[in-house]
Amino acid sequence: MRGSIQYQTGELAKVLFSPGMTKREQKVTGFVANAKTLETYREVWNELGIYVKEHFALKDLQKLNEKHIVHYMYFKAYQQISEQRLELISSALYKLETALRKLNAKYSLESLRYSLNIDREYDFSICQKILDEARKNLLVVETSDEPTFCRAYIDPQALIDAITDPTFKLATKIQYESGARLEGIERCQGRS
Repeated sequence: MRGSIQYQTGELAKVLFSPGMTKREQKVTGFVANAKTLETYREVWNELGIYVKEHFALKDLQKLNEKHIVHYMYFKAYQQISEQRLELISSALYKLETALRKLNAKYSLESLRYSLNIDREYDFSICQKILDEARKNLLVVETSDEPTFCRAYIDPQALIDAITDPTFKLATKIQYESGARLEGIERCQGRS
């Protein structure tokens, strides 16, 4: 693919963006419906593009392979970034893999010459292994250990104890202990 890194990531974003989809549809299809999420992913892709251009002289994001991803992930892990940031990078790279596959399929359909000359396989599953390794070896900073980290409530346990309704108390306790979001807790149904 020709063009600047920003242009290339823009083309990849176009392949993934499909507004109005439910979260379930997004998970099944691999598309992204939220523009803000895609913007965040694209920032990571731009950083990756700049990194591989500087370190590997690679200007075409379609030529990315596992070696480039490994170097970039370790580079980020050794920067002592937060665990949450490394998780974001990992998920952005998974979406990049999806976007590259979809773009490759799109180009193959549009041009027979492209499909005959170019056979690219993308597998960035190494991201999860590097993320797990970074957690295990304490290369990333846990979010709650950061000096700028603050909770919405100073003492969440006191808030849970103050709730009188047993259903709401259970829901908040599950949310606090598991880290689940409210939508996930709402789906839990008790047996009657």
